[in-house]
Amino acid sequence: MRWTDDAMNAHFHSAPDHFGTYFPFLFVGMWIFVSYVLAWQSGWARLARCYRAAEGGVYQFAFSSGRLGGVGYSSSLNIGADARGLHISAVVLFRLWHAPLCVPWSDIRATLGKRWSRQIVILEFQREPFYALEITAELAAKLAAVPGASFKVPE
Repeated sequence: MRWTDDAMNAHFHSAPDHFGTYFPFLFVGMWIFVSYVLAWQSGWARLARCYRAAEGGVYQFAFSSGRLGGVGYSSSLNIGADARGLHISAVVLFRLWHAPLCVPWSDIRATLGKRWSRQIVILEFQREPFYALEITAELAAKLAAVPGASFKVPE
């Protein structure tokens, strides 16, 4: 079958009309799917089983970066500290499948590490040792300086 110019024009010019109709649904569906995959790949879903925050935390450091279970959360974490422990939540756009966490200080073991040429602090969690949160040494120092926080930066 040979396409005529009129048939090709009609075919290719009608496609964008449908795309505009379905794009919002496709976008939202992909956003939900990607959020779900990231929550499972990073270990956030498993951490939420052990450390789901019962009440809202205090987040002193909004839009922080970290790496959890191999997944980089660049400027998409809210991190805070108080006497109860380390509070971690995802920013609003990634909150789906990412329940707020509160990890007691007694369940955290901090070690120094390096990623590329940057000094990092690796936070390992006692109840889920397979998944660790990597944060910058600067953020770790800020967490240690929060009044009431029982966190010390390793040397």
